[in-house]
Amino acid sequence: MSDTETNSTDATAWGTAMPVPAAARDDQGRFLTGNSGGGPRKGSRNKLTERFLDTIADDFAEHGAVAIAQVRLNDPIAYLKIIGSLVPRELIMQREQSPAINYAEITHEELVEFVDQLRRQKSIENALKSLG
Repeated sequence: MSDTETNSTDATAWGTAMPVPAAARDDQGRFLTGNSGGGPRKGSRNKLTERFLDTIADDFAEHGAVAIAQVRLNDPIAYLKIIGSLVPRELIMQREQSPAINYAEITHEELVEFVDQLRRQKSIENALKSLG
């Protein structure tokens, strides 16, 4: 088979009508270095992603507030998953690395508030962990 001939068995095995050039592969069927004939067309994934995101954005603009309220009422676990996925990782890391408290200088009210914050944070963490 010459460089200009095609290997039609490769093409029909995948159900395509386009022949695969024999020169694009080595004798073991691997693509040759510099082969530009394989894969999707340039930019096709970006176009698909753009269309998908545009569709989601349009749907959310029309039904977003109602859908969020329905999820919150009907499936609170999913609602918490959504909220947890939207919290930036940097914010979580900043909270975990909060400065140490000097207990000698803290007032009783500040200590109570700090303990309440820790309890809320722990309950949120437990809820997110239970979501999987």
